[in-house]
Amino acid sequence: MLDENGNVIPENTETGGQQTPPETPKLFKQEEVDSIVKGRLERERQTIAKTFGLEKFDDIKSKIEEFTTVKETLTQKDEALKLMGETVETLQSDVIKYKLQIKEDKYKEAMALAKVKQENGMQLEEALTEVLKEYPSMKNGVSKLGEESGRQGKTDKPVYTRAFLEQFQNIPYYKQLLDDMKKGEK
Repeated sequence: MLDENGNVIPENTETGGQQTPPETPKLFKQEEVDSIVKGRLERERQTIAKTFGLEKFDDIKSKIEEFTTVKETLTQKDEALKLMGETVETLQSDVIKYKLQIKEDKYKEAMALAKVKQENGMQLEEALTEVLKEYPSMKNGVSKLGEESGRQGKTDKPVYTRAFLEQFQNIPYYKQLLDDMKKGEK
């Protein structure tokens, strides 16, 4: 015997050759399906929340927001710290520059030579001192022949260029010096 789709229906020998109707699958209403899915989702959320040591799944959102805020704060502080480190390094090298009396126009060359010596483990001041021994013409007060240039009115107070002061005008001390320099130009 064939069903409506043309498939063979086996005869039931226990009922005397009479055919039994095929079992119909249980049908669910949409509300029942929604309820089953909702319950399953809630159990999964609880499992995830417990995995992270939280009471509710919704706590994860607040923890993520908190983590994001902390991460942003740390990133900002890291960038500020990096900038501060660069500023400190620049200021330290400028202090050394004035302490060792390196000529303004020879400073970059002296720093480049000192960097090579620093790779061998020397500190910056020590490396610059060595560079000045090798190249005494890079030092203020020394002519190209290596003779002292007898500067008149030499003081221990460092002399800053306008470009240097403008670069560090956000530091109150340098800002004051720059303002004084501008007043003197008027």
